[in-house]
Amino acid sequence: MSMLDETGLLAFPTDEETVRKNDMAHVLHSWAAQGHIDAVPIAGGEGAWFWDPNGRRYLDFSSQLVNVNIGYQHPRLVAAVQEQAGRMVTVSPAFANDARSEAARLIAELAPGDLDMVFFTSGGAEANEMAIRMARVHSGRHKILSAYRSYHGSTAGASALTGEPRRWATEPGMPGVARFWGPNLYRSPFHATTEQEECERALQHLRDTIVAEGSHTVAAVILETVVGTNGILVPPDGYLAGVRERRAVRGGTTHRGPSAWRPRHGLLHQRRRRGQRDGHPDGAGALRPAQDPGRLPQLPRVDSRSLGTDR
Repeated sequence: MSMLDETGLLAFPTDEETVRKNDMAHVLHSWAAQGHIDAVPIAGGEGAWFWDPNGRRYLDFSSQLVNVNIGYQHPRLVAAVQEQAGRMVTVSPAFANDARSEAARLIAELAPGDLDMVFFTSGGAEANEMAIRMARVHSGRHKILSAYRSYHGSTAGASALTGEPRRWATEPGMPGVARFWGPNLYRSPFHATTEQEECERALQHLRDTIVAEGSHTVAAVILETVVGTNGILVPPDGYLAGVRERRAVRGGTTHRGPSAWRPRHGLLHQRRRRGQRDGHPDGAGALRPAQDPGRLPQLPRVDSRSLGTDR
């Protein structure tokens, strides 16, 4: 039973038995058979360690979901969150804000070429959906190519983009997704014996898939530079460059993965930077400013000065 503490804030039980009991009774965990879950309670963390309510410490080799690589409770991040929460917790997308504008400017400085506009989202799945939406609007085409060994998120559209078996339960999903096999020399779908063979055959397979699907219908190819939850599959040398070179027969690329920003010849470049945050929800997509705004759907403009003012 929850009660208020002496400051008037909600106080809740933190002992391990109660935490486990409430978790099993009321928390729906993702990607798991609920009856087989016995989640370890976490009471706190610092650096690479976290601990349970009884003080038992764990060295976290997986950084939670590979998203706490700067460590638990990094003092600079904690201070920044506290400072911003003290000033303003949320701002509507219709308004400008100093923190959001500065974050966008810094991202644009790191982004390659003329990717100067940033669209913020609450996570990677939403950023992927934004990217394919932009690709379809920009190109006028509808098909998105995605690898079978891939994971792009758990929202409706991102689940449809995902190639691995976790998508099965969500089908039929978003239409217009076609699939291809990416390189994996360890279990080569192309019967290759060397990295060079795997690269060449995987690229030819992608080209054949694009042609068979109708290159005039393909808006984008979405891929992970290093396949993550499906095996940490590092592509052979030349594969990513080869995918970029095949833009002559497709509309563009979207890209996500753990590598640093690098030039892309495709339409959009989208990523979530898992390793450089502390588990907080975030995501962003970078894109070129429209050269011909008239080609994009035009929405009514709202003058923010007329909102919430006396008429």
